[in-house]
Amino acid sequence: MAPFNMFVTLLGAVYILSSGYLRLTTEDTDTPRPLRHDCPNTTTFNPNTPYQSNLDDVFSKLTSNAARGTDFIYFSASAGSENSTGNSSDYVYGIYLCRGDISSTMCHDCVLASITDARQECPTEKEVIIWEELCMLR
Repeated sequence: MAPFNMFVTLLGAVYILSSGYLRLTTEDTDTPRPLRHDCPNTTTFNPNTPYQSNLDDVFSKLTSNAARGTDFIYFSASAGSENSTGNSSDYVYGIYLCRGDISSTMCHDCVLASITDARQECPTEKEVIIWEELCMLR
C-alpha cells in the first residue's frame, strides 16, 4: 500500500502545481496592468497653474482620441502657447502608443489607466513615462 500512497501524494502535488500555473497563464489580459513608471524628477510644476491646465487638456485629448475607435494605435497632443516674453515653459506634449493587436476599447482603457497612474505616481512631474501591459504613455 505504500507505493499507492506515494502515487496519490505525488499526483496531488502535480495537480496543485499545475492548477497554479494554469491560473497564472490564463489571467485576463484585457485589464491594463501597470508594469513600470518613470518620473526622473528633473522638473516639477505647481498645481493650479497654466501648466496644470495644459496637462489636463492634453490628457483629455489623448483619452478622447483613444476612445474614437480609429485604427490608430498612437496619438500625440500638445497644449499651451508662448507668453509675451516668448517663454513656452507651460507648453505640454503627450503621446500614447497601444499594442497593435488590441481593440480601440482596450487601448482607451489602457490610456485612461496610464493617465490615472501618471497622476498618482508622478503628481507634479513634468516628465512622466508609464508602461502598461497594453500601452505606453509619455
